[in-house]
Amino acid sequence: MWYFVIKVSPKPNTEISKEAGGAYVNSWINFREKEGAEHLAKFYLEQAGWIHEETQEARWVEKEDYEGHPKGLQNFLEAEADSGSFVVQQWGLNGEEEE
Repeated sequence: MWYFVIKVSPKPNTEISKEAGGAYVNSWINFREKEGAEHLAKFYLEQAGWIHEETQEARWVEKEDYEGHPKGLQNFLEAEADSGSFVVQQWGLNGEEEE
């Protein structure tokens, strides 16, 4: 499956735009082709109110890559079952990171 780190900004005039200045999104997409997986990640993020700015990392990952990393393994397994998993690390309008 493909793992991406994507920088996003909120769509104007949305609830997200009232609280977030932007975010980095760790994305696990269960799709064989890289371009298709990235397209799906962008689509899901757009549906959630985000605008793609830049894909900062893209790599193929296997379940074994998460030995000793329970949080990453949880996201991998979620994407395996549901086609995708996302962890949003947003920062506020003032630029400070939030969880």
